[in-house]
Amino acid sequence: MSININIKSSSDKKFVITIEPSKTILDLKEAIAAQTDVPADRQRLIFSGRVLKDNDLLSDYKVADGNTIHMVKGAAPNQPKAPPTSQASVQSPITSPSATPANPFAALGGAGGMNPWGMGGGMGGGMGAAGLGGAAPDQNMMNQMLQNPMFAQYMSTMLQNPAVLDSIISTNPHLSSMGPEIRQMMQSPEFRQMISNPDTIRQMAQMSSAMQEQQGSAAAPPFNPFAAFGNPMLQQNTSAPTDNRPPEERFQVQLQQLNEMGLWDAAKNIRALQTTNGDVNAAIEILFSGGNI
Repeated sequence: MSININIKSSSDKKFVITIEPSKTILDLKEAIAAQTDVPADRQRLIFSGRVLKDNDLLSDYKVADGNTIHMVKGAAPNQPKAPPTSQASVQSPITSPSATPANPFAALGGAGGMNPWGMGGGMGGGMGAAGLGGAAPDQNMMNQMLQNPMFAQYMSTMLQNPAVLDSIISTNPHLSSMGPEIRQMMQSPEFRQMISNPDTIRQMAQMSSAMQEQQGSAAAPPFNPFAAFGNPMLQQNTSAPTDNRPPEERFQVQLQQLNEMGLWDAAKNIRALQTTNGDVNAAIEILFSGGNI
């Protein structure tokens, strides 16, 4: 006999799926995909604090008529690695003798391919921090974020999500003007490795400061390695007021969403939300990744 299951997405969209308890979780995902724009392989279904596995049956989880299953849109499967010739075609147009050959930032148009995000002056703001639309975060805040063990995982998750890449590219005219090659570059393993490496970010910040001192450009925007990513956590503007509310209050809505999914560890939930600045989808990815937070 069929049962009605309430499906609730992290964006609060709700709908009902009618299905037999003997069907698999994958069958349920395919039924959900027919009613949404989320393909089955990008759905993460959560019931009573557990992630449902594709090959299991609904009856295995004792899902009953009228129960609610939460659906989170996960990152897309990893793209196949591009052939070497494709990688070369991305980097070669901007390469200069002073650039490091393996530096994927070279395609972003930085001076000599060394530091595309720190060169606010000299390029008319074209690809500097000003051109990317974000001021530098507070130094102490950035150091604290770089020391967070979940930093690398979060950056990698962001870059594997096509929706995030679309947002990065579409909201920045300089990236948009580079054509499809910029997407290939940002999805390359070399780029992900560099941008998720805190030591690399620190070196870029130091290089940017040194260059600004040499140029004597007091008006040049300070370094912001995350300005292109369009995420509030990564774009904290120094002129913006700091939210000093306790995290329980600041993330009240998100914590309620996690509780509804059966995730009751308040301390872990708060740490995950602090890492992702309140992004519930990214927080869930962290909570179920098995990492220590």
